[in-house]
Amino acid sequence: MPKSRTNRRVRRPHDHLRVKAKAEGRVRPPDVDPRVWRAVRAEAHGDAATALELLSDGDVDDDHLHRQDLGTLVRVGDHAPRWLIARWLTRQALRWLRLTGDERYERSLYLSLQGTYWCRADLAVADLPPAYAQALADDWVTREVALYGYRALDDFLDQVADKQLVDRGGSVRSWTRMPLQAHLLGPTDGDCLTATELTTGFGYDVVDLSDGSVDPAGAYVLGRLVPAGGELSFFECLPLPLDEQTAVDIATACSAHSGDPLPWAHLLTRAIDQGRLPRMPGAGLRTPIIADVAVGELPDVDWEPPPDQRYVELAASGLDAELVGWVQVLEAALPELPDSPAVMREAVGAVERILPSEAAMAVVREHLTGHEIADGWEALATYLEGEPRRISSELAATARAHA
Repeated sequence: MPKSRTNRRVRRPHDHLRVKAKAEGRVRPPDVDPRVWRAVRAEAHGDAATALELLSDGDVDDDHLHRQDLGTLVRVGDHAPRWLIARWLTRQALRWLRLTGDERYERSLYLSLQGTYWCRADLAVADLPPAYAQALADDWVTREVALYGYRALDDFLDQVADKQLVDRGGSVRSWTRMPLQAHLLGPTDGDCLTATELTTGFGYDVVDLSDGSVDPAGAYVLGRLVPAGGELSFFECLPLPLDEQTAVDIATACSAHSGDPLPWAHLLTRAIDQGRLPRMPGAGLRTPIIADVAVGELPDVDWEPPPDQRYVELAASGLDAELVGWVQVLEAALPELPDSPAVMREAVGAVERILPSEAAMAVVREHLTGHEIADGWEALATYLEGEPRRISSELAATARAHA
């Protein structure tokens, strides 16, 4: 993906979301139980005991793992290591996004659904049966996109969480600057394992919070290594298992597309399409806060959505599955621009993927030049450089001419 231009146009959407984050961190959403909101605020101030007491009252919260984590934090108290507080903050941030209905979380759900569940279905999050909706809400991909792709963790730390609690989290502010990378795991030695970053070939000594029970030596994973103190690192959360080809593809993409915050996302889709990864690879990876042992549950019923007629139509025009997906990303994103900055990154990535394909560009010129999306093309052009910017400006002018 082309690098964003470092001017005020680029910064404004994030600044707007930060102002929104500050307001939402203090005002209870109308559909949230007052006791739940008091618990959210208590956690943000580092008071796990009060939060646990509030959430243990009747049917306020049916999330057993959340209450288990709070119990862990109450037991360790002031002796909690910095990494445990940091992990607590990331979990708070995701819960805050959900409860406030933040658009970044809603977009993350949709991206995870479209990218790793049923990629070729005309499917919205609201269409999912409850078991699949819960799996999507707890999905590794959903969490990664929301907290790090859209940088919501930064906003939570800056605007919502108590400063003293953030300080207790040690290096947590640096976590969003740590790259998400494909790694090859080595053997476990005592409390540590080795992890080789495929992009650079550099090896790390990693604190093993799974006791060697999850990913064996020789496994490929996608994860974010963060400081653990001294020369040691640990994975910010349980990493996502990968096959070798996808790991290599992601390592190459991370190097070649450093301006793209999600260079790995479409590669998961491709691996699922090609049968190298299972559908829903990020589901069921939720863990206790103190150990990297997955305890999440997968839906125990099989369900398939109806076929996507638009996908069938686009595929009939000669596009492969990946290009169809990128065209559909643009179809969904352009009408929302420039009013919905959260979709801008998806649209920029789609243009980059589509541009080299004459067949895909023919489809775009035929179907995506209506006057109602001229503003979307113009907004998109301001985030691009070189040929992608020229083409987007040209398509904006064509759309204007159709008014």
